[in-house]
Amino acid sequence: MKKNVVNIIVLCCRLIIAVVFLFSGFVKAVDPIGSAIKFGDYFTALNISFFQDHTLTLSIFLSAVEFSIGASLLWGSYRKLSSICALMFMLLFTPLTLWLALTNAVNDCGCFGDAISLNNWETFYKNLFLLACSIVLLVYNRYIKSPFYLKIRWVVVAYSFIFSIIISFLGIRHLPILDFRPYKVGTEIKQSMGLNETNEKEYILVYEKNGEKKKFGLNEIPSDDQGWNFVETIVIDHKNEDVSIKDFFITDIDGNDITNEFLSNDTVAFVLLSYDLLNADEENIDKIVELHEIVSEMKLPFYILTSNKQDAISYWTELTGSDFEYIYGDITVIETIVRSNPGLVVLYKDKIIDKINVSDLPEPVHMEEYVDKKINLSIKKVNSKIIILLSFIIYFVPILVLLLSNRTLMLLIDKKRKSEINKD
Repeated sequence: MKKNVVNIIVLCCRLIIAVVFLFSGFVKAVDPIGSAIKFGDYFTALNISFFQDHTLTLSIFLSAVEFSIGASLLWGSYRKLSSICALMFMLLFTPLTLWLALTNAVNDCGCFGDAISLNNWETFYKNLFLLACSIVLLVYNRYIKSPFYLKIRWVVVAYSFIFSIIISFLGIRHLPILDFRPYKVGTEIKQSMGLNETNEKEYILVYEKNGEKKKFGLNEIPSDDQGWNFVETIVIDHKNEDVSIKDFFITDIDGNDITNEFLSNDTVAFVLLSYDLLNADEENIDKIVELHEIVSEMKLPFYILTSNKQDAISYWTELTGSDFEYIYGDITVIETIVRSNPGLVVLYKDKIIDKINVSDLPEPVHMEEYVDKKINLSIKKVNSKIIILLSFIIYFVPILVLLLSNRTLMLLIDKKRKSEINKD
């Protein structure tokens, strides 16, 4: 009876740790640049400058290791080693998240990328629970069983590690296959900022009679003969309640606010975003210049949105030989909108209709066709559930194939080993 209870507890802890590690590793691998930015926040808070130049490498590696630990526990590969690794992870990050909860040095731990946002105390309590589960796994790791034979268990772990690395490189070379940020394709920025609301403010009038105070709406104001005396007006601003975009702000070269003007174009506008022009990828400069020329000939707006000032603009003007229209935005907002430096965002009025890594820019000769297609076709938001399902299938199908051929592979390995023994 006791053994059955222990088996159930170990199985539950194993599944919890495995699922959390797989999910956490996957969503961070999807957006390695976002994870690298979060690493930079940590190193800044901890005053560790040495690692700042290695944040992307650490992001890719940590995601792959975390994903592999989850896979190892799920499939029962290297049960003791994976239990030790899970415990080491939790021993490292639990005190760290306690420090974050106490100091609030970093607002969001980034444990689940942008997919799930937890405050620092929620993260700490979550890690305490996972720490307890990982201790159980280490103590009772002998209860972890694997459906794979010992000699081929390494294949599952290696495949999981490589799978995570590939997902990360896809996010770097192109754009993340999943976008959990508020600036997804299909987003109407004004609506997401609450700028389209017709009744942004609610006015409540407070009156008093016989020592009793009562609140009235604008259409409920009592008449003068009812004995109510006006006390005060309460203004409730609904503009920024429950909006997903709260920090989008654009200025011109002179520092004037042009946010509303920028979002009020009646046509397609091309916006090249770079949070740092001095360190932007220059490999596709010629394509950017050619694209700018074609877009200008089509009488469409083309902006460069950056957080840099005049020195970087002068550098890019000399580098490209083009007269771009530069506008300014917050570096964090630019990094959030697009994960490449630079990256292209295509707007129709205030709607994001495309986001492109500069390495994937559309061919300039096809620009008119591209613009017509983007305007005339309904822009549908990417279905995250479908992409997650496809990723799930791509990951699990080879493992299931390996599982089904598990016995056959072992027979072949044993046959080969016996053959080598007989030769000797």
